[in-house]
Amino acid sequence: MKPEYVKAILKSVNLSDKQVFLGKTQENGDPNRDEVKRLVNDASIQTQGKDVANDLFMAVLADCFIGYPSSHYSLMVARMRYALGMENTFVLTKKAGDSWVSYVNDDHSVLHDPKKMGLWLG
Repeated sequence: MKPEYVKAILKSVNLSDKQVFLGKTQENGDPNRDEVKRLVNDASIQTQGKDVANDLFMAVLADCFIGYPSSHYSLMVARMRYALGMENTFVLTKKAGDSWVSYVNDDHSVLHDPKKMGLWLG
């Protein structure tokens, strides 16, 4: 995940000045992997440092959730957030001008559709 992507989303939801907690998207995920290093090393993104949190409740109840579309964990979190009526869930996104927007907000049934989600239905 590139820092520019994260910054664009945080800016669009007015959370640029808030701390970002990095979540582990896979079991035994390496907190030193390149995508984590890029985010931690970007001085304009306030992260908790190199430690990667893996807290489902934190992800579900966060002010904003940015996840990977190929991650079962991210999609599960997105399903829970939409079930709770929470906004600012960015897993399936598209570029709209200078911003990234979720194309699931209006109709989140796509997250439960086996024809569209295939193996990612989890």
